[in-house]
Amino acid sequence: MTEHNPYWPTEPRAHVAYRPPYGVQQPTRAVALRDVWREVSLFRERFIAPIESEYLMLSTQRWSVESLANEPGMLEWFGVWPPELSRSEFDAAVHLARRRFGEPNYSSDTRERREELEEEHHWHLPLARVDELLEYLETVASCTVGSHAAPVSGRYGCPFWLRDPTTGVVLPGQSRRHFPVTSQLDVELRQRSTASLQLIIPFAEPDETTADFVMTVQEYAPVWIDPRYFNHLVPETDDEDSERLYRRRRLAPEWIGRTATGELRLDASRSGIVPQVLNLPTAEDLANEDREADLAPYRENFYAVYGALREHSAAALLVRGPTDGYMVEQAAMQLGLPIHKVNTLRSNKDAPSVAETIRTLVWGLEDRPAVLLVELMPQRGERTANQAILAQMATRTLDRATLPPSVRLVVIEATLGSDATRKAGELEAEARREGFATREQLDYLDRRHSAAAYRDVEVIPVPYAP
Repeated sequence: MTEHNPYWPTEPRAHVAYRPPYGVQQPTRAVALRDVWREVSLFRERFIAPIESEYLMLSTQRWSVESLANEPGMLEWFGVWPPELSRSEFDAAVHLARRRFGEPNYSSDTRERREELEEEHHWHLPLARVDELLEYLETVASCTVGSHAAPVSGRYGCPFWLRDPTTGVVLPGQSRRHFPVTSQLDVELRQRSTASLQLIIPFAEPDETTADFVMTVQEYAPVWIDPRYFNHLVPETDDEDSERLYRRRRLAPEWIGRTATGELRLDASRSGIVPQVLNLPTAEDLANEDREADLAPYRENFYAVYGALREHSAAALLVRGPTDGYMVEQAAMQLGLPIHKVNTLRSNKDAPSVAETIRTLVWGLEDRPAVLLVELMPQRGERTANQAILAQMATRTLDRATLPPSVRLVVIEATLGSDATRKAGELEAEARREGFATREQLDYLDRRHSAAAYRDVEVIPVPYAP
């Protein structure tokens, strides 16, 4: 019943990847704006073959502790407003940006702003205007300071394929057909610029050739490459239905080699990345895990769903919790019931409405036992459709489409779950991003997250009310 992601590669290939922690911005090697851009330009000329297009952006954004009071994560990211920066200075910087670059492509003056910001404006600029952007940022330098985010900043970014620095030819074998992600460079241009660099290196083994290529990249990269964040990824072959496309092995910093004096060729301390300290499971935790106890809540809910589908004991069944419907799919599969799914998330603006999708599906169902599974997504824009479906469950008439008597209706209402579930999910995600956990530890954290989520699930029969 596993549905494969359409963005997964059809022919995954072994490769070496450099992927620092997600969202981490490193200080650039150069400090002055012009020097930063010079290093970016040198790197572009030698290694970057843009996949889509390079982008250049100017952003101005104003916030306060009050506007971020209900968003602790955003407050941690934005930090306090620079105390030395007055409102008038910021307004003058926005006015100057309008004079030099015209009206912004996106502005909270004309469109709904993000709730955590008091004001924001963004200009998309052609790369040819980078010198104008740098001159502007130097002029308003007092507005380009901040711990993470700055009130005024420029940004350059590009997803790319790697080129051979000597011939300029794109290294062979690079394609979305073969790799799930691409190399990417993102540079924030401000008084103290930062950047993030991700590399998908199309070499099958972490051998001497690969190590030499990495050192050539480092020669021109605008940031210091951190040797702790290299992985060797090999396609899975032991399970055709596995959602893990690759077996990932973290490469020790020593893989890159040593200098003639015995020092590591790449120095982790120069990168500016501070590994996050995680509360990873110990050997004792792994040995004392009680999987039977962890599975008990899932088993209870599964049999409740299974029994309701088998006996058709409920006109409709509401399953509420941080779940993706896997439990319902498994129960339907064991009963031999075909399952028809509708998701209320409209990711494509041209997609049929939820009502149209449900009506088309229901009208096409024959009077044979089947399961209609409707997954309610928690995104803000879907709430109206979600509430309408929940209100109609007991009537078994969804948007003027009446279910045939033999069809079981199951509605999944996705929630964020309890604090325990959220924390377990965050720890698992952080461990995967940092990458220093063993596969056994990651599997354990995945099971802890699942066990917490199982305890949040509610299976609620909805009686028929004609």
